[in-house]
Amino acid sequence: MKIGLYLTYLKEAKEWLTKAVVYSESLERVEAEAKELTIGLECGGSDAWSGVTANPAIGVCSDKIVEVGGTSILGETTEAIGAEHLLAKNAVNREVGKQFLTIVKDYEERIKAVGEDIRSANPAPGNIVGGLTTLEEKSLGCIKKGGSSPLNEVVQYADKPKEKGFVFMDTPGYDVESVAGFAAGGAQIVLFSTGKGSPTGSPIVPVIKVGN
Repeated sequence: MKIGLYLTYLKEAKEWLTKAVVYSESLERVEAEAKELTIGLECGGSDAWSGVTANPAIGVCSDKIVEVGGTSILGETTEAIGAEHLLAKNAVNREVGKQFLTIVKDYEERIKAVGEDIRSANPAPGNIVGGLTTLEEKSLGCIKKGGSSPLNEVVQYADKPKEKGFVFMDTPGYDVESVAGFAAGGAQIVLFSTGKGSPTGSPIVPVIKVGN
């Protein structure tokens, strides 16, 4: 990138941030009911305990939010591969289940098209060091973050859910991109479980780490 263009972008960013800070300071803090809450559900650095402790704990929280009329969003499409049939089975209807299976299938086909195989690449070396042994074991732990609520809707990356309840967003497996998608989709908080430790945060929404 030429230095002149870089400086132009930097100037524009500073101007936008200045306006954004002024606007944010003019906002008045108000109380809201829990049904207005949207949470993102994320994990990273998973180990053998993630699916036993932290992820199920987040799942209980997700169920509680859904129970009072709020919304929880699970993402990382690649992390559901191997357990996708269970989430689809728990969909509110056949159409939503089919939509979920389709995004998983499409994601896997795109990865294969560039000569990679997500099933043989997982669990990752760090996961293995942490005690995970199979892709299915990792994926079963991942989907635990969604609790037991029916899958109510499937949305594309960064789209805002139209339905309340438990939602799946088609996001990459990379934590930073996934959290950014949740924020763009309206999440005010992200619950992030980690076994081996992950530094991922966000300048937009609070990211609360849940350890094993």
